[in-house]
Amino acid sequence: MRADRLRALLLNLPTRTVRVGECDEWQGNVSPNGYPRVWIDRRLVMVHRVVRAQADGVAYDEMHQVHHECRNRRCIRLEHLTPLSPESHARLHHGGRTHCDRGHSLEDAYVRPDSRTRICRVCHRSRAAGYLEGIKARNAAKRAPRPCCICGAPFAPSRNSTARYCGQKCRMTRFLAERAKQRGIEC
Repeated sequence: MRADRLRALLLNLPTRTVRVGECDEWQGNVSPNGYPRVWIDRRLVMVHRVVRAQADGVAYDEMHQVHHECRNRRCIRLEHLTPLSPESHARLHHGGRTHCDRGHSLEDAYVRPDSRTRICRVCHRSRAAGYLEGIKARNAAKRAPRPCCICGAPFAPSRNSTARYCGQKCRMTRFLAERAKQRGIEC
């Protein structure tokens, strides 16, 4: 990023913030999840990360994550911003949880590699079992005995079948009745 653009952003910070309590809230563009952002050199950058990086004297690209001590996402006050690694930031927000919402221990929780979230193995297995039970129930309903359209006798269709007749005799009876009806002959 160009230094002159960053310098201009840092000089204009007081005009784009409002003091709310102890926080300096950004009044410009914010991301959908509430973090302040601005365009610099055709890149959308997070303002709170730029402020922290400039204060620490490191390049913006090298910053990992910034934690808001005040829990106000729009705040860009330097005293409220703490640089953290992604692992320690996740531990700070979610690491205190020892049990899932249903009370199962998260000691052997599955960690998703894409989002680093912990998933309770017991709850995950029960959801998967419920999903499979639903599939089995739908398949069993497809194979349940149905009444024949001609004679009304119950029959079990073969797998993935849409049969409406119990056998060849009823099928032929239905075929002959339709053919006679087409020719104008009453059965």
